[in-house]
Amino acid sequence: MDSSTQAKLLRVLQEGNFRRVGGGKQEIQVDVRVVAATNRVPSEAIQQNQLREDLFYRLNVFSIKLPPLRERKDDIALLAKTFIEEFNRQDNRQVRGITSEADRELERHGWPGNVRELRNVVQRAVVLSGTGLIDVEHLPENILKASAPVSPRGSIVPIREMERDAILRALDDTGQDKRRAAQLLGISLKTLYNKLAKYGIQAVKSARI
Repeated sequence: MDSSTQAKLLRVLQEGNFRRVGGGKQEIQVDVRVVAATNRVPSEAIQQNQLREDLFYRLNVFSIKLPPLRERKDDIALLAKTFIEEFNRQDNRQVRGITSEADRELERHGWPGNVRELRNVVQRAVVLSGTGLIDVEHLPENILKASAPVSPRGSIVPIREMERDAILRALDDTGQDKRRAAQLLGISLKTLYNKLAKYGIQAVKSARI
């Protein structure tokens, strides 16, 4: 939020009224509670003139510090289960859960992208697993670090092949709707088109690897 907007918000909090853009001089009274969040350290933002000190103290009546996901390992399994249920409903899937081996890999990861990163990883795994349980082979390479993903038969599955398979599954499940498939895969439509060209995928009806 830029400094001018911060000043306007501070005025609303102090005086309890505001004027709509284009609303002339008519003032509207408000009685609200404000829940504010930031991924910055407020004291540092104040020193760098990125956060008004008077606004911070007006907002900082009651504060809660939420630790990063890497410091809340016990939350990972519960969040993963919640996301699996979400994508089962959203995409008409029947994924039952996650194996203990895959669960351990998730707990070992540092999660620099916090909960949003975990959600994307689970969404990708749901697409790859199809039905049944999410296993290690359904997790992305950066989660597994130096470990190579292993197929149910015990053979190494190249990441390139896994990614191509995920794209084919997404296209199949969405009736070749590329925009919906991109959303299902957690990538932009432009990225999907680039990957279609990369893997030579054209007008696939229902083929899967």
